[in-house]
Amino acid sequence: MKTAFVYAGQGSQHVGMGYDLYTDLPVVKARLDMAEDRFGGGLLEAMFKEGERLKKTACAQPAIYAMSVAVREAMKEEGFESEGCAGLSLGEYAAFHDAGLYTFAEGFDLVRVRGRHMSDAAQREKTSLVALIGGSDAVEALLQRHPDCHVANRNLPMQTVVGGPVNAMARLMEDVSSSGVKRAVPLAVEGAFHTPYMQTAADAFERHLEGVVLTPASKPLYLNLDGRLHATVAKRDMTMQMTRPVRFFDMIATMLADGYTTFVEIGPGKTLSGLIRKIDPDIVTLNIGTIVEFHETIRYLKGMSQR
Repeated sequence: MKTAFVYAGQGSQHVGMGYDLYTDLPVVKARLDMAEDRFGGGLLEAMFKEGERLKKTACAQPAIYAMSVAVREAMKEEGFESEGCAGLSLGEYAAFHDAGLYTFAEGFDLVRVRGRHMSDAAQREKTSLVALIGGSDAVEALLQRHPDCHVANRNLPMQTVVGGPVNAMARLMEDVSSSGVKRAVPLAVEGAFHTPYMQTAADAFERHLEGVVLTPASKPLYLNLDGRLHATVAKRDMTMQMTRPVRFFDMIATMLADGYTTFVEIGPGKTLSGLIRKIDPDIVTLNIGTIVEFHETIRYLKGMSQR
């Protein structure tokens, strides 16, 4: 029996995220105050009070990273560490910190730059993402008719996120009813992340990474790119993740095969827990997005350790 920490991605953010954790846990307050300083001010106001700014990638990504890592460090203070870790999209950067690739501050600065470049790319060319509910054969057939649209996330066998230019995505949406795909759900994001339309962002981020040093992983770390276990992370892995599909289903399937039986989702929202339960309903999933959930998770893990 092994416990993994999995970290939330963009789209999970909401006004008030982390506020009760910030007021109740000194280590969370210290980390979020550090993030506020490194952001140049305004991050905590966006997180706790002002939701419009939090919708923007350049703000949402640093906010989610800071909250997620702060909670992970609070868990560590309570004596609980993950035995393996992973994240969805942006959440992978919190997993990198969990695995010891860099410090909190180093990771925060990377996420801030990454978010800014992704936002810039989204502004240069208007793109969007849509979640398609349906079998992979129907999705692939639909994409063949719309070559400007690409897979962004393979979340479940029956759930694939695709992205492309807004006009191309509008045509794809019109074609869904005759495609065999059951449903299409537009996602509230700035652009078609994890598709070739983020190439300019990846190129800019690659230049920034030239002076960055990454430490080998200190624990099992599973990556979005291929869903596999990695002992090290190359800078190329970080840039390719921006333009290639997130293989969430494959990643969780690998972790289940490797013996993980409990998944603790850290960060705002409960999206990952819901996806994991659909992959394997018998798996234990826990969430830490509030102070109540923090204490509930601690109690559960303490009880498990005493059995």
